[in-house]
Amino acid sequence: MHQASVVTEVVILLDADGQPVPRVIHLWDRIRARLLASSLDRKLASGRSADSSALLSLRARLLLAPAMRRTLAGAYARLAGPWSTPAPRSHLSIPSRPLGRAQDELEVLSHRLDTGPVDVRGVAKARVLLTDGAGPLYLPRSEDDLRVAALAVIDALDPWAP
Repeated sequence: MHQASVVTEVVILLDADGQPVPRVIHLWDRIRARLLASSLDRKLASGRSADSSALLSLRARLLLAPAMRRTLAGAYARLAGPWSTPAPRSHLSIPSRPLGRAQDELEVLSHRLDTGPVDVRGVAKARVLLTDGAGPLYLPRSEDDLRVAALAVIDALDPWAP
């Protein structure tokens, strides 16, 4: 008789005292992490530790995956072009207008997302900037809003920043 193997995934979280606590990941955790992606991205972008909950840990892992980083980098590279266009087969809707003085920062942001080590907080901020319909990418109040937001994301990508 052949026995099917069951793969159990465990993450190590930190409790309120900073002590490691193992946590088994269930299918429902994965489903919830996908359903709550935007909310989890905002929490990670604001500095919440990925080690504080199973859902944040799962979301952080997805954000740091090479495929997600390439997708985000590609979206920012298209934005940095002379006229941005919607990404083919993408879930990210990008405005089709010139982005003024922020183009250099968007190019740097694209490059940083696609190369080297990054902090999950920065990747989450990059995704929030792209998907926030009320943010400076979609509703700029001044020409510098997007530039300032892009610089904040670039700073947050640095894994060695305080």
